[in-house]
Amino acid sequence: MDLRNKTALITGTSRGIGRAIALRLAEAGMSMVITARNQRELESLAEEVRQRGGRAEPVPCDLLVPESVRLLGDTTKRIFGALDLLVNNAGESRPGRVHESPQKELDAVLDLNLRAVMSLTRELLPGMIAKGGGIIINVSSIAGFYGSPGLASYAAAKAGLHAWSDSLWQEARQDGIRVCLLCLGRVDSRREWERYAMSLEDVAETVHFVAASSPRVCPIHIRLREQIEPE
Repeated sequence: MDLRNKTALITGTSRGIGRAIALRLAEAGMSMVITARNQRELESLAEEVRQRGGRAEPVPCDLLVPESVRLLGDTTKRIFGALDLLVNNAGESRPGRVHESPQKELDAVLDLNLRAVMSLTRELLPGMIAKGGGIIINVSSIAGFYGSPGLASYAAAKAGLHAWSDSLWQEARQDGIRVCLLCLGRVDSRREWERYAMSLEDVAETVHFVAASSPRVCPIHIRLREQIEPE
């Protein structure tokens, strides 16, 4: 599918995976809202997007603040109307043993990795349904399949995201909405493990593949794992 003249919102775009996704979709000619907390980094990315043939509107947002999420949804609708693509990429882990982790740390992990995704999707989904279709890509982790010491809250949030994404697909597929859960293994953001880990560009290329796929096809669950194990 030709992505020119299509619109997107990508969260967590100031660096890492989100930034790589924005640049890859820019090369396909998409127009997008890019969001993160750092205004300066967003402005820099917006210029790179334009240089690669896309259009970017930087909208700072703290996804841990519900009112900020609502404002992001309203701003996106004002700029583009209904979206063609929503990429819920923002997320983080805060490692720590369960009994040693402050409650606010546990809440922050759940809020960013799960609740913010649910809230932002809820804001934008009605417009996509009214438009007749769209794609929602939720970037997750293999941690959602396997428990891991020190990452209990992160694994729980991702497991919740997996179940929620599957339920959303079953609800919205009749409205032309495709939901893809992208579960990542080890990604090398600094190219320190380039020999065996996936690159940011590998992930971005997968997002482009999903976004450009036929409306008759829905890549529901995609697991990306590193091919070569470290010695």
